[in-house]
Amino acid sequence: MAGAVGVLVLFASSCSPTDFFATRVEGRAEQETELSDCETAYQGAQLDDATLRTAISSAQRAMSNRSARQHWLDVAANCTGRFAEGSMNSALASFRLNQIESSSAFQVSLAALPSDAIASSGFTESEAAAIALSEDRTAFGMEVLAARNGGSANLLALSDNHKSLAQSLVALHPKASDPRERVYSVQNLLSHPQTITDPSTGLEMTSSAQLEMDNARAIIEAVSSTQQVTDNARSAAQQRQALQIASQLAASRAFSAFALGYPAFNAAVLRTES
Repeated sequence: MAGAVGVLVLFASSCSPTDFFATRVEGRAEQETELSDCETAYQGAQLDDATLRTAISSAQRAMSNRSARQHWLDVAANCTGRFAEGSMNSALASFRLNQIESSSAFQVSLAALPSDAIASSGFTESEAAAIALSEDRTAFGMEVLAARNGGSANLLALSDNHKSLAQSLVALHPKASDPRERVYSVQNLLSHPQTITDPSTGLEMTSSAQLEMDNARAIIEAVSSTQQVTDNARSAAQQRQALQIASQLAASRAFSAFALGYPAFNAAVLRTES
């Protein structure tokens, strides 16, 4: 018994209260400094951008842009107030990657979200209606431009793509009123069938690029407010899922705008979307 007491006394004398407290604080500090999903995504995106600035080879630039494309989507979905920034930066990374890989920008533009992704998006009725309306308006505008440009097969294919996605969005809430108007005012497009000036930036671009960027902005506007509060009808996880799908869609439409001639640099898109 005396030996056991001696061991306890020896342990107590060799481990001071200060040492013990420091050990506990160190463990707690590790927990307190664990990064959130937002911080992880944003730091990753910043690292990608830094790596891109110092990249020497095409392979390095491609790798950085591929990583940035996903990190910025994660920023859009997880960081309050950064939905537009994340979506647009992801689109810019996708466009830079496309230029490096020399793949068909048109085919990438058509590869928007499939209907099954929309079906699992969890968009609210108001979100789905706003995006469906914008998609349908863009589809109509593309048809008008195609007719004014010799029946462009590419513009007609883009129009069909927008119509299909609009239909998938309407199908999310079958009991709700169909927001699509089918026919829209296109006087501005008729007056400017080739190029047009973006009223948000004052920059000149192709009219089709302006249509796509307006659509991307409408998607961003439709869902940005949902980051402020958690909808009573869906959980935080469901809300994040909706933001993830919406950011992919907005980035896809912005990519189409870049492919069609919208100026692909940060100041042109982030100044008006921040």
